[in-house]
Amino acid sequence: AGYQTIGVGRNLEGSGISKAEAFALLDNDINACLEDLATFSWWGALTPVRQRALLNLRFQLGNGGFRGFKDMLAALERRDCVAAAEAARDSKWARVDSPERARCVTAQLQTGAEGW
Repeated sequence: AGYQTIGVGRNLEGSGISKAEAFALLDNDINACLEDLATFSWWGALTPVRQRALLNLRFQLGNGGFRGFKDMLAALERRDCVAAAEAARDSKWARVDSPERARCVTAQLQTGAEGW
């Protein structure tokens, strides 16, 4: 009938989704990101702050976008978080798409320190 829907026929133009349903979808998306990140050999060696930074990036960019950061991933494979942060900064994502978010994510990746 031309209505915007989600899932199995849920009409988004009517009542939409509840806050609980939105958070359930978010939880599913985060868990999928974490499962994907766990496939990288370097993931478990990262500090929790660096893991959260990369989860943030993976969530925003999706699987394909995240894997497009070849230099960053190569630096992480070498366990070089400084080079990984520099490589992430050298991207359209950091310069144009999400500069403020990129400053935070790359600072956390580089230093391992909290902060936004």
